[in-house]
Amino acid sequence: SNLNITGIVFDQCSDTCIYTEKGNYTVVERCTFVNNGENANSGGSINSNSLVEIRDSVFRNNIIYSMNALGGGVGTVMIHGAAVSAKRARMFGCEFSNNAIIFNGQPSSKLIFAYGGAVYITESGNFTDCTFKNNSISSGFFYYASGGAIRCPEIISVSSTYIENVVETTGIGGGTTEATNSRFATGGAINADNSVYVLNNTFERNRAYSSGYSSYGGSFGGAINGGIMTIDS
Repeated sequence: SNLNITGIVFDQCSDTCIYTEKGNYTVVERCTFVNNGENANSGGSINSNSLVEIRDSVFRNNIIYSMNALGGGVGTVMIHGAAVSAKRARMFGCEFSNNAIIFNGQPSSKLIFAYGGAVYITESGNFTDCTFKNNSISSGFFYYASGGAIRCPEIISVSSTYIENVVETTGIGGGTTEATNSRFATGGAINADNSVYVLNNTFERNRAYSSGYSSYGGSFGGAINGGIMTIDS
């Protein structure tokens, strides 16, 4: 089934604003998403298990706080896509600014993975004429953090701008376990597991930084961290 949403302002949704199941094709056009996702753990504004197409829309100040997403007990927690989480996505003329996943508590017994300060996609993403500015994963004890703006296995980015997106894991919990300290920070702007194709893009002052536990941890790809990369930007 198809879902078409046009010209709506979504403000202060405590969890995700739009959720769709598998098999749905969602089109979002000329919408604004601000201050959403405080209690989400995936897709602070949009969480889609299928294909989503977004045109001429704004995502600003959507923030997921890690302690709200953790819950009790031990184990592994994945937090991703402060603005958008989707299986597949096509985006045209969109603006993403000041979206973030933020650690806001004490070291946890859980391994916390944080992916996509603005956008997290599980299969493939296509971005054209989009702007990503000041999106981040920051402030603490993330075991693995990647993609200050975007985390996506396969990405095509055309005529888009990436400015001052950051992945920063600086937590040192005083212990010697992986769960209480940070390990990896990768892809200040983009992290792609497989292929990256970027054409006529601008990348400025994006950063990946880690100062946590483990001799084989570290930071990789201030602007882009990926597998097969084709770059003309």
